[in-house]
Amino acid sequence: MGVQLSKKECIFFICLILFNKLILSFPSLLISVTGTGTTINLIYIGIIALVFISIINKGFKNFPNSDILDISKILGGKTLKTIIGIIYMLLFFTILITFLNDFTNLLKSIYYQNSPTIFILLFFIIGILISNLIGFNSIIKMINLLFPIILISIFISFIGTIDNFTLDKLTPIFGYNYKTTFLDGLVNIFTFSFIGFYYFLQPLLKKPEDFKKINYISFFISFGLLFITICSILTLLPVASTGITINPLYILSRDVSFSVFLQRLDALFILFWILALLCYLSSLVFFINIIFSKVFNVLDIKMPSYLICMLLLACSLYPFNIGLIEFLENIVLKYAIISIVFILGPIILILGNIKFRTKSRKELNKNVF
Repeated sequence: MGVQLSKKECIFFICLILFNKLILSFPSLLISVTGTGTTINLIYIGIIALVFISIINKGFKNFPNSDILDISKILGGKTLKTIIGIIYMLLFFTILITFLNDFTNLLKSIYYQNSPTIFILLFFIIGILISNLIGFNSIIKMINLLFPIILISIFISFIGTIDNFTLDKLTPIFGYNYKTTFLDGLVNIFTFSFIGFYYFLQPLLKKPEDFKKINYISFFISFGLLFITICSILTLLPVASTGITINPLYILSRDVSFSVFLQRLDALFILFWILALLCYLSSLVFFINIIFSKVFNVLDIKMPSYLICMLLLACSLYPFNIGLIEFLENIVLKYAIISIVFILGPIILILGNIKFRTKSRKELNKNVF
């Protein structure tokens, strides 16, 4: 495969996935469910997400240098491996389409109202294809350059609105009611969809023993970025206005002005956000390539990139309306992530470990007798 990632590179990569959710409409989706209770809800679902990460860490302990496809093959043979592979390819491809169309609409509505949508789409799709043909290492190098800048952009947005910060704007602390915050708000765990990449990360590491540390460190950094962004949005925008079509993080960046020399930072931020999204979309195609190659025994891991990019262009050119994109984000993608990442994945790991221990006991008994 030729990819050997360091601990820092993996952490930056996972955090970049969460950041791309922040530059789209995902903060609005969270707040639309739990209102001012989103801060408490984040802590609540964050604890639950940590439980899942603990299950993943323990689940892979008996399977060094393996991913969930390898464990699926051990559990149910090639058939189960193929089914799980197709499920994850469909999930990643749905995320790919949704994010590309969402950000394309954002750019078009803000900066390129008179430009044909296909020009924006081609910029991303050609970039995705070229970066995957060059190799995933080039994508990781770009992420290493971008991530510190991205961190700065979020903290500048936060600091720029800190004068407006009062605890009154975060009340009532439990949102609409306890049921909304703790029961209905459970669906907000889909925000931590980056956990799905943990299932494929171990074979890509230079040091597989860093797997556990990478998972925890990347989670806490991502959680911190999400928490800061949500607090900033709740502070600056009334809860009723968070459902607007223009991204709240973009509105935060437009509100930042430190001096006459540092105004309209949003245009600069958008440039880095475009590059960040391009890296994320390219990474999604890379992981689809990995799964496709393992499931269908394709020797050249880069070859599926042509097929994926053609499908991506065809689907993106289909006349989706904004309502359909919102349906994909708010309903289909949300519950698909919960079902696949937080239910199916742990089940495969748990059953795989049960079979591993059962087989180990049988072999031990055979050797004894």
